[in-house]
This record gives sequence, C-alpha cells and structure tokens, in this order.
Amino acid sequence: MSNQSSKVSIVKAGPEDKAVVANLVQLYLYEMTGNLPFPIGRDGRFEYDFLDRFWNDELVGYIPT
Repeated sequence: MSNQSSKVSIVKAGPEDKAVVANLVQLYLYEMTGNLPFPIGRDGRFEYDFLDRFWNDELVGYIPT
C-alpha cells in the first residue's frame, strides 16, 4: 500500500474537454441501462444527442482531474 495521498479536483469543463466528457457520459449511460435502455451504435458505444448541451449558456459541466 502506498503512503502517497491522491488529490482529486473538480474543474469546469471546456470545449477542449469534449472527449473526456464523452467518455464519462458512456460510463454514466452504462450505469443507467438497468433502468433506462439506451440504444447502442454500430461502434459499440451508447447513442445519445445531448453532448453539445454541456457548452451552452445555461448549463455548466465539471470534470474530475
């Protein structure tokens, strides 16, 4: 076991973080499929159409770093 402490920060997600947010959404949708079925695309990823909503004036997204 390591004695090093790990720090996690939460930062505002910007357009440059789109790939990170897209990957986190895949994990979220996977967890939700027990209650809400989401379609799966030919590439094996869950399909959804709300990623670009993270960067509008009304919604602010955050990611862990």
